[in-house]
Amino acid sequence: MILPSSHASSNSIHYALQRLSDETVAICLLIVTIILVGCTFMVFISSVNLDIEASSPKSMDFSSTKGGGAIASNQSYKVADGRHVETESSSVPNLIDFYVAGFPKSGTTSLLYAFNAHNETSISGEEYCGLDKRKFSTDESISHLKRHVFDHLDLIPNVKRGVKCPTSIFDAVGLRRLSEVSPGIKVLVGVRNPVKFFTSFYNYRVTEMYDRGERYYIPPPETLIKSEWKKVSADMARFELSLLQYNKTGTNQDQLNKLVEMKKSVQSIPSRIFIYDIEQLEDKDEERAAQFRSDMQHFLGLTESLEPFPHENVNRRKKQHSHPEYVDICHSAHDGLRKFLLNQASETGKWIKEEFIFSPDVIAGGKDYFLELVSRWNEDYCRENN
Repeated sequence: MILPSSHASSNSIHYALQRLSDETVAICLLIVTIILVGCTFMVFISSVNLDIEASSPKSMDFSSTKGGGAIASNQSYKVADGRHVETESSSVPNLIDFYVAGFPKSGTTSLLYAFNAHNETSISGEEYCGLDKRKFSTDESISHLKRHVFDHLDLIPNVKRGVKCPTSIFDAVGLRRLSEVSPGIKVLVGVRNPVKFFTSFYNYRVTEMYDRGERYYIPPPETLIKSEWKKVSADMARFELSLLQYNKTGTNQDQLNKLVEMKKSVQSIPSRIFIYDIEQLEDKDEERAAQFRSDMQHFLGLTESLEPFPHENVNRRKKQHSHPEYVDICHSAHDGLRKFLLNQASETGKWIKEEFIFSPDVIAGGKDYFLELVSRWNEDYCRENN
């Protein structure tokens, strides 16, 4: 019996394949292609999910770090008025550790520069006010914040992350949203003589218009006693109307009615607040200034000292001349407005001294000097300078 040779077998296979129709070959090739594409797609999706999980704040574990969010244990520190304050113990990592929330024209940019220069803090060089936009839901706002953190802030151990939005203090919705993902967040609030605040904020808005090359109606400052222009108003100079939202003191019916009128409400926000006067940032008394910086350092939980604060003024920085719409609050034409603001300032200062700073959640940096400065708010500095 003669066995078929390997050459004969090869010819048989080749002959069999030739008998397959072109349509059958095409179908087989299509099926193989679909399978290969499907497998490749699944591998890609798996790798993307891993990347998202690795970068998501929900999966980031800061519990073993001193900075970056979680507080490992209770810590006590001494502030200028002699009190010992303990940090709250928490195992929940913070997306953001501190919030420079306001008020506008009260030294918030000086703080931003100081924190940018510090080894233990990370803050964007630009303001981030996305949390206050009510057109976005809370989930959308937090999602935008996370992207801001990933794009602009350090995500390394021993670094405290912060954001700055000086108009955020006007509406508690931003801090309420932020406290949901950063329950231990600390808030820094700067204030200043309310008459100077109103004047500086008004003139800043005028400068802003010219800087942007825009032209629009600028209302006379006297009209802002009963109205608002780009968040500038006599009511905004009543700092207590903004601070009452954070539920650190009691509220009377008149205050509640005013909050409703301004479309504000009292929020339950556990965050602690560090309050200061802008003049403390430029204090010439070196010992007193050092104590103030030490108070802020310990409030934030920093181990390294804060350097003296740089001064920043948008009008001076851009070397712009005075615009015709600028208000000189000391001019006799504005005596009525200045008197109105002075009366308000007296009540605001009294509320801060007698109620706000007595909250266990509130720290007044360099307390003695802070109270001294607030006590001067009812003085007409225009008369003193003449």
